[in-house]
Amino acid sequence: MARIDPAFLVPWVRAELEALGDAAVLDAHAAAAPLWLAEVREARGLSERIERSGPSCVAWLRATPGAAQRLARLVAVLVADPRAAVAELAGLGGTPGCATR
Repeated sequence: MARIDPAFLVPWVRAELEALGDAAVLDAHAAAAPLWLAEVREARGLSERIERSGPSCVAWLRATPGAAQRLARLVAVLVADPRAAVAELAGLGGTPGCATR
């Protein structure tokens, strides 16, 4: 059995997807790392958010272009504050801000 080093494999896959013009595909699949994305629900109201419960999380997102990038931003904020249980991206229009609680 061959062992493949992820430090080699991930950049190689990213380069292949970039060559095809599909780099966002990898980002969409890896957006919740290092948390395990257990479920994605439709966001209702004025904010999109992600809630952590141990190593897993549930995200509430709008089904609009850029959802994977917004998920990645929410995850980054949640990971940056290990004590936070929720990260929210508030605002419809204007410049949305990201907050934790």
